[in-house]
Amino acid sequence: MASPKFPETILAISLLFILSQPAYPKTCTTQTFTDKTFENCVDLPYLNAYFHWTYNQSESSLSMGFIAPPAQTGGWIGWGINPNGSLMPGSQALVAFKQSNGSMTIKKFQLISYADIQEGPLQFNVSDLSAEFSGANMMFFAKWALPKNTTVVNHVWQAGPGVANGKPEKHAITGDNLKSYGNLDLTQTAAAPGGTPPPGSGGNSDGGEISDEECWELLLDFWLLVPWLFFFILDFEVLMCCSLH
Repeated sequence: MASPKFPETILAISLLFILSQPAYPKTCTTQTFTDKTFENCVDLPYLNAYFHWTYNQSESSLSMGFIAPPAQTGGWIGWGINPNGSLMPGSQALVAFKQSNGSMTIKKFQLISYADIQEGPLQFNVSDLSAEFSGANMMFFAKWALPKNTTVVNHVWQAGPGVANGKPEKHAITGDNLKSYGNLDLTQTAAAPGGTPPPGSGGNSDGGEISDEECWELLLDFWLLVPWLFFFILDFEVLMCCSLH
């Protein structure tokens, strides 16, 4: 009598699932824009956000694009620079959201504290403002005039649930919303749209070192595969058992 086919089916499905798991590649490199190009980009670690930039060091000018989904439909996204600290308070930020007529707008805000933001001029001269949306994502673009000899900035980014009277409503103060800040080296050569990291720029190229971010991604991939590897081994044992009986 032929052995049951059910274990073989489970085994095949499990194997296909393991092989189909994504390797979590950078996605900023696949993003393109209609009339803008940037030399560098990075997948930000929180809020499904992406940052594109070109830095003219001789002019200390930063051309940038920020992409993220709002926390909810009708919400907002924001990105800014903190000239005096690393957290949200004190940041000079741009916030984009969809207006009641469906068009996008972008506004300037100074983040006085977590509970107090003020619309108005920033400490930096910011020009060439534009904003748009595509699918679930919003994006905006701007050019920042930074102090001379700037190479690193403390940047922050956020996504909020709604807008009331032209002012962004408070974002969540838990989880990833409290982690969305960091240092950005404007002079580094990061992954460029349509390209890959050059040797020594953080990518795992010949002679280069694996970055902390890539280490975490590899560790995450490993732990995601562990349960499926267990089921794969269990399926194999069941298959062998059925074949022997």
